Amino acid sequence: MTQNYTPPPPAPEGGFKMGKRRIFWEVALAIALLIGIVFFVVASSSWMAGLALNAIPTSVDKSIGEVAWKQVTVSSSRCDNPELNDFVDGILKTLLAHVDTDHDFEFVILDDPSINAFALPGGFVAVNRGLLEKATSTEEVAGVLAHEISHVTFRHGVEGLLRSSGRRVIVGLVFGFSDVSVLLSHAASLRELSYQRGQESEADEAAHRILKSAGLSPLGMSRFFLRLQEEGVSIPLLLSTHPDSGERSASALKAAEGFTPSANVPYPDTISCN
Repeated sequence: MTQNYTPPPPAPEGGFKMGKRRIFWEVALAIALLIGIVFFVVASSSWMAGLALNAIPTSVDKSIGEVAWKQVTVSSSRCDNPELNDFVDGILKTLLAHVDTDHDFEFVILDDPSINAFALPGGFVAVNRGLLEKATSTEEVAGVLAHEISHVTFRHGVEGLLRSSGRRVIVGLVFGFSDVSVLLSHAASLRELSYQRGQESEADEAAHRILKSAGLSPLGMSRFFLRLQEEGVSIPLLLSTHPDSGERSASALKAAEGFTPSANVPYPDTISCN
């Protein structure tokens, strides 16, 4: 016995048009979402920079830092006093022995009277003669260097580049492609790159831990910044974007409470590049 085949009922009139209309709105919604994501990324580049940083290998830090480092070493006068270089080298080695990092640090003392020190991505550290002249103890210099080392290990310089000029890179990382060459093209401006207040506090706190691990008291760091505040010293680069020097001094003083230093490194009698 055969069953009669009953064809399906015809589609309602306009059903095909309804399907096309649905596809149109789905595509339009997807495009709107995509545009929204891009605008969100651009508008919140500071927040996204921190996330995008994880997508960039630390090996890139060295390449970025070298661009600015070449300018520093070529355009600036170096302080070639062997005794002074051995002194700073000794402090750095003492501190780095207590830092977990893959970076090979390099340093230079610049024959510059301004009170400043800065670090570039990849482990390049510059110290001005003026800072060494202003400091009165090894602990004071070590506090500044520990702070700069922390900027490198936290990758604050690369994050700053992403924040200030890396929107194209951030968008690329979000959608699966990257253009690190954009960062390299802006690397020469690293010396003038400002850190955020939170980054400065983070570097200070890490510096306190490094100092104490190395047997050096954060008290020297406290005294150095307190003295700068009391004397009203103008330090455009070192302190312009840092927390208030009095606040930094108080923070270091608190970190030094109850700590007994075990290291004693004599400070040079004279600071000279000759």
